[in-house]
Amino acid sequence: MLSPRFSEREREVPLITDEGWEKVAPLVGWKSRNLDPRTVMVGILYKVRSDTPWKNIPSIFGSAATLQTYWTRWRNSGF
Repeated sequence: MLSPRFSEREREVPLITDEGWEKVAPLVGWKSRNLDPRTVMVGILYKVRSDTPWKNIPSIFGSAATLQTYWTRWRNSGF
């Protein structure tokens, strides 16, 4: 579960504003022809805020498998 990671650290799940995305985007280090990395990030944050299982994340964020893959890659990279 991702939600406990934030609550254990007494942090709120962030929202990505345009200003926030400008700061985060250079750190993503990923480009895709089919997916917007900001949409993927917003989908992951949606999952954390709502504590929704990966398989139930709305498709507007991309496929659940893709979101989970990027969450894992970003987590493992320290991002």
